[in-house]
Amino acid sequence: MACFLPAGASSDPDCHDQDEVMVILSGSGSLDLAGEKAGFTTGDVVVLPRNQEHVVHNPGSGTLTWLSVYWPLHEPKRTEGAEGTA
Repeated sequence: MACFLPAGASSDPDCHDQDEVMVILSGSGSLDLAGEKAGFTTGDVVVLPRNQEHVVHNPGSGTLTWLSVYWPLHEPKRTEGAEGTA
């Protein structure tokens, strides 16, 4: 999922039962996670463990852009015919 945070803004607090990986595409910012603050910049990869409230901050002058990838706690259900056929 592509995410965009305007200059000077902060995200709402977020918490979910999925692990999340953020790939920072442009800009720099900081993250509040489990009572600690960490900075990041373009090219960084940030791993957010499930069930941890987090807030993203963009103190910069441009839009902060990142790609978030989530995955569930369980294996997704396979659909009929999902196994490869040549």
